[in-house]
Amino acid sequence: MKMNNLGKNSRLKLKQKKIVSLFLILFLLSLSFAGCVSPGDLSGSFFYQMEGVKFTPQTLMGQSKPALTYWLRKNEEVEVTWSNYFYLIRNEEFNQECDFATEDCVEDFCFPDGEEGPYDIQFIGVLSFLVADVDFMQSDQPKPIIGFQTGEPETIDGVLYRRYFSGCENIETTRPVFQATESGLYRFAQEDDSDRFSIVNHKGQTNGEAKIQVLDKDRNISKTVTFDLRKERIGATDYWRWNMPENDEVWSDNFSKNVRVTRVRILENGNEIKPSRVIYLPNFQGIISGHGQEDANSCYVDASDSDKTINLKECRKNPSANPSINDQITTPVYIQNQPAGLLTWFVEFNTNQGADDATLANDLKIEFTIEATN
Repeated sequence: MKMNNLGKNSRLKLKQKKIVSLFLILFLLSLSFAGCVSPGDLSGSFFYQMEGVKFTPQTLMGQSKPALTYWLRKNEEVEVTWSNYFYLIRNEEFNQECDFATEDCVEDFCFPDGEEGPYDIQFIGVLSFLVADVDFMQSDQPKPIIGFQTGEPETIDGVLYRRYFSGCENIETTRPVFQATESGLYRFAQEDDSDRFSIVNHKGQTNGEAKIQVLDKDRNISKTVTFDLRKERIGATDYWRWNMPENDEVWSDNFSKNVRVTRVRILENGNEIKPSRVIYLPNFQGIISGHGQEDANSCYVDASDSDKTINLKECRKNPSANPSINDQITTPVYIQNQPAGLLTWFVEFNTNQGADDATLANDLKIEFTIEATN
């Protein structure tokens, strides 16, 4: 079966490398059994375990928080880093009971029993890939992005092959950077002999993967993201509030400085309801009325219109019939050119300004439409 976007000739070339690698492993292990090196119990299958994998887009603002999902403009660069990796042997005696956490379950192929060596083998075949599942569902045939091998750097049918690690050594001091051209689930995988991909075992907060939503201005590709609102009384007014938790080590979502919010909808149990305004305030300290950016960062609904959506591209700056109209450019977490202040969003339902009555509302959500900037 063919791997995605690799031609037959390229496929044959990679297959030859894997065969050579296999013979090299068997040869070196035969020397070990012959008395050159004590191999220990080598029964089982080989696999990679990576720790501390992070995907870091180069265009984040503010704290550049790691996230489970990134929202990027097409072709933005993403750096991949990891704190450590191991090439392990899975003990077949444990079969499906192996949880990759028990000492008896796996053995470090490079440093058995915690000692340096003896299996410091320099493999020359392709061992693992950075891949993308373009439908966000893990499959055994994802799209390869970068191949990790020990041979000389080369590009085959658009896939870059580099010596970022090799057998038991980190080779490159730099870490791979790729351009995000398609939306998908980006992760590490290793290829088996039947040209299918299996998961590389990970330890870390993001499970060694990231969802990337790619927005393309030229193709009018925009997408929506939804967050839960919570009711909060501030002063004498009830608001509905959302903000990304500043102290969380990993956010659910983070946004490039090259994307923006356009439309904002408020949903109750999946149905749109009409607010009077939305407010987004940087560095919120518990006060709305009197916050220095309340007026600048408020957008009102058109009370005379049946449309319940607020469009930040045509932000109505007050509730009058003929307000000034501004284009308000912001992401859900930071205002462009103001990366120091994490945003807190508030939704107000003032029925005197055209809003629906939300007194008894529950389970409200805020939905942002995200698109790329020019």
